[in-house]
Amino acid sequence: MRISLNKKDFGFFKFKKLIEKNDIKIFFDEKEIKNCITVDEEKGYVLKFAEDEEGKPVLNEKRTAALKVRLYGNVRIETIKKSKA
Repeated sequence: MRISLNKKDFGFFKFKKLIEKNDIKIFFDEKEIKNCITVDEEKGYVLKFAEDEEGKPVLNEKRTAALKVRLYGNVRIETIKKSKA
C-alpha cells in the first residue's frame, strides 16, 4: 500500500479515504516514526521531514523549507479503527 500527504501523489487518495475512519501508524524497521510525507510498503521506503537530534525539523540554508529524507527498509502501515465518541 502507498499513502501520501502530497495532493499530487496518487497515494493521497488512499490516505484521504483511510484517515476518515482510521488512525494511521507508520513503522520503519519495526519502530514507529512520525512526520512522514509518503509511505510505500511495496517499494520499501518512507519520505519524511529530516529531523535533528531533538526531533525538530531541519531547514534548508535559506531557512525557507524543511529538508526531506528518503529511508529504505522494512515499511509497515498500520490502521486502527477510530472509536465513535
